[in-house]
Amino acid sequence: MVRAVDNSCRTQQEQMTVLNCVRLLARVLPYIFEDPEWQGFFWTSLPDGSAQKGEKDESTPLAHSLLNAVSDLLFCPDFTVASKRTGPDKAEDLQSIDSCEYIWESGVGFAQSPPHYSQYDSSRTELLKLLLTCFSETMYHPPTDLSTAPNKWVQYFTSSENRHALPIFTSLLNTVCAYDPVGLGLPYNHLLFADSWEPLVDVALQILIVALDHDVTTSSVYDNNSPDNLFINYLSRIHRDEDFGFVLRGFTRLLNNPLA
Repeated sequence: MVRAVDNSCRTQQEQMTVLNCVRLLARVLPYIFEDPEWQGFFWTSLPDGSAQKGEKDESTPLAHSLLNAVSDLLFCPDFTVASKRTGPDKAEDLQSIDSCEYIWESGVGFAQSPPHYSQYDSSRTELLKLLLTCFSETMYHPPTDLSTAPNKWVQYFTSSENRHALPIFTSLLNTVCAYDPVGLGLPYNHLLFADSWEPLVDVALQILIVALDHDVTTSSVYDNNSPDNLFINYLSRIHRDEDFGFVLRGFTRLLNNPLA
């Protein structure tokens, strides 16, 4: 996945490889999280041989590499978002792309309305499912650890170290609030109709809930060096009447959608 990001995930073959990796990781990670001997695996780094003898290896932890790759891929032109370029120079460097230009849906903080493509929705859904799997590591720890061991996956994802934190938050919030259930009010309409948006909204809402529920200030190990949760910060900065109205209408539509 990291190699695909380095190559900007330009070809259909690379995109299919990424999706296969995402699906495999989403199924394997729970088994790794269950094994106490593997609990620290993703917070170590692979030796790159560059560190001199006696020096500390400052390589990036595997968890950070995975979260960075997934975050980059969430705004990958022609894979999860529509490309804004044409011609031979169409591919963009994912590690330097301005993801704020590729927010998924209009609404809070973003006025443009990007086109909808089912294949992009499906790719986003797969990536978000992997994120949710990563965030679930807490489920495999004893309850006594919850107050003393913050979820490092969520902590990194919602911190300033994730350069896509703002566009991801905005994309998730706008995607959830802009969704208008179809199918004459039938529940689970994506099972009856070709609706790729509902599964995306489902997992996007779960990611939002997990991210916003992660408040490091309530942890017993909180200190001033703990990174701020930018998702909570961004939510608290919403102030325009039209933005509040957009969010309220969105949640009202979802709550009024019959479940039976």
